[in-house]
Amino acid sequence: MKLLLLGAGGFAREARVWCHQSGQTVGWFYEDNAIPRKLAKIPVIDSFPKKAEFLAAVGDPIVRMLLVDKAQNAELFASEAIVHPTVIYGSTVVVGCGSILCPRVITTVDIRIGKHCVINIGATIGHDVMIGDYVTVSPGAHISGNVTIGRGAYIGSGAVLREGVTIGDNAVIGAGAVVVTDVPDHQTWAGVPARGLK
Repeated sequence: MKLLLLGAGGFAREARVWCHQSGQTVGWFYEDNAIPRKLAKIPVIDSFPKKAEFLAAVGDPIVRMLLVDKAQNAELFASEAIVHPTVIYGSTVVVGCGSILCPRVITTVDIRIGKHCVINIGATIGHDVMIGDYVTVSPGAHISGNVTIGRGAYIGSGAVLREGVTIGDNAVIGAGAVVVTDVPDHQTWAGVPARGLK
């Protein structure tokens, strides 16, 4: 079955390649109020085809949530997770539907990744990590063991999360931040060591 990619930006174009490399065929890109065009010879549409499986291919967790809600309200179903062939993938890793594990991600053991997550290029995830739904882990981020990441959190490129920390729901961790203590819900933290931004 052909996949409907929700999104038509840079990450969606990358995801199309990774879907193909994972043995999936992308039939359409979806974009609200789309200008009729093609990307890589694939049509960009602004209405949902019937009975398509979808994959939300946008980096922003909030936009991803809104698109998934819209697709589910149109009675579409999320695809199984896309796991790129170069991912190092432990046997005790569980990944929710609609999630994307991009090239060269490394996972270890006893990891649970929620629905509609993006684990981007070269990220590493240690043992006993819990990642909630709609989380974005940006390229090159490193998550140590026993970390919990709440729903809709955004982890910036190259960020490092020390073992045992908890990242709250909808929290944002800046690029290159080193997180050594828990981060509350809905807060943005950055720096080395990371601190809350006012």
